[in-house]
Amino acid sequence: MNRSNSKLCLAFLVVVLFVNACSPTESTIPATLPPSPSNTALPTETPAPTITPPPPTPTLVAEGDFIQGVTMSKFSLRLDSSQSRQVITEYLLPAGVKYVALSPTCLGQDAMDSQIDCEYEPVPGKTGPPVEDEELIHTIQYLHSVGLRVVLKPHFMLISKLEDNLSGPELGYRWDEETWRAWFENYTVFISHYAQIAEENQVDIFVIGNEMQYATHREEDWRRVISAVRSVYSGPITYAANTWDFEALNVKFWDALDFIGTNAYNYFYQPINDVSIDGMQAAWEPALQRLEELSKQYGKPVLFTEFGATSKEGHNLGIARDWIAAPYNGQAQADHYTAFFEAIQGRPWVRGVILWDVDTQPLQGGPNDLAYTFIAKPAEAVVRQFFGGDPMTHTLVPQFVEIPADTTIVYDDELSPGWRPWFEEGAKNFPDFQYPDAHSGQFSIRVAFSEYIGLWLVYDPSLNLSKYKWLEFQIKVGEPEPKHLFAVFEDWTTGMNVGSRMALVNDARYIEGGQYLPGTWQRVRIPLIDLGLTDQKSTGFNILGCAWPCDFDSQTADVLLDDIKLVAGE
Repeated sequence: MNRSNSKLCLAFLVVVLFVNACSPTESTIPATLPPSPSNTALPTETPAPTITPPPPTPTLVAEGDFIQGVTMSKFSLRLDSSQSRQVITEYLLPAGVKYVALSPTCLGQDAMDSQIDCEYEPVPGKTGPPVEDEELIHTIQYLHSVGLRVVLKPHFMLISKLEDNLSGPELGYRWDEETWRAWFENYTVFISHYAQIAEENQVDIFVIGNEMQYATHREEDWRRVISAVRSVYSGPITYAANTWDFEALNVKFWDALDFIGTNAYNYFYQPINDVSIDGMQAAWEPALQRLEELSKQYGKPVLFTEFGATSKEGHNLGIARDWIAAPYNGQAQADHYTAFFEAIQGRPWVRGVILWDVDTQPLQGGPNDLAYTFIAKPAEAVVRQFFGGDPMTHTLVPQFVEIPADTTIVYDDELSPGWRPWFEEGAKNFPDFQYPDAHSGQFSIRVAFSEYIGLWLVYDPSLNLSKYKWLEFQIKVGEPEPKHLFAVFEDWTTGMNVGSRMALVNDARYIEGGQYLPGTWQRVRIPLIDLGLTDQKSTGFNILGCAWPCDFDSQTADVLLDDIKLVAGE
């Protein structure tokens, strides 16, 4: 059914669905794509290509005794895109992944709002655009066509909590019974709609809710939700309990589900001192024992609906949160994965694990990415080993020969034609493009870095990087020197901001002298292949003083940049 139903029909449907008295095939959730992000200072956006999916095939991976999954939840590019499919075929399949969880999201405004909005405007830095039904269905069909099974795990989140890094009040704060009834009516329509999609597209597992501890105390309401889902979806279902207050122990409706589902992070947030693999494995034991008891109580296996680790210092101590600044530590992430995988082995009551999470764009991860993705980090080898995937293969970086005639000058006393600066709206600090302290010529660029502001250079309309092998520039830092200075390329041609992997400017492999020498001009040459770039298009690059979350030193001295060029090679 088209999502343009009238409000009257939807209101009628809400009531009818909630009492479970009509055909569930008529449940719909209105959702349309919001306008693409726009900024007059950015290149003209082009619409994402329409991809015709191949027909589904019944040749899926064997269901097996253990669910080996990963969630594709971040949508830097459209879920149904060639780049998203590249992630699936180049990273997930070789890693031994058998299940892919998809998490379309709808939002509530704040803790006092009982409405569920699937037509929301994206929250900058927090959500991508809504996932349309057609896009979701195409992706399910594509995953089945390459042999993967699908978990559909719709998310409901509060905008206020996204903006506050999950620190705001919970849903239902001071609600009366009438408001609770209205919210559960809306939620039943929302979740039944996705259950119908799951049934019609042979989704293998359906998750009825995620981390909703503020509402799961209303047991009878959830049993009605479960009944509505069961009436339209015939496959196995579960609920994804939160980690931080061990919600799984408080849920009373596990008997009505097929699995006990729980998200699992940081030994359920118990701080530890021993971050050896043995120490971390032991730290999981108390939580696993409690889950085993719960499994015996209800006679249901446990599915870890989320498990993951960031690649930053401090995560393995059990105290780090997503928004806490810390240096990159890819090996710590790999050790955390190893400890968890070893801790859950040999426990027949564990049904499987779904890793959190990967993005839809191929250039995620890498040696400076602090987020949860395991791609292009040491943890990828651990996942492949545990999931029985292909072993990691390491190829030598080719030795390019510079072609001076094809090298492009970006800045030499002034920006070259086609290049222009872009400033964050509301920025107080703007680079000075004619600062009289130059490596060569008369001028350099002086940048007063802040936590979010650096040097952003845009090329109109876009630049094909296929002939370029290095980003090169001269840099002079002062004291105190910048702690976290990164180079990253961007591409706005899809209508979304897609970044490359990041390179640390003072990486000893890139900077002349192997480290910063304050007060001295030094050459920096960064291979584009280290950023994951080969023949992509780009709309420019940034030199950033921070990559969120990071610990920015507000006393950092101004940085000078000169002789910026894209060096061609073969």
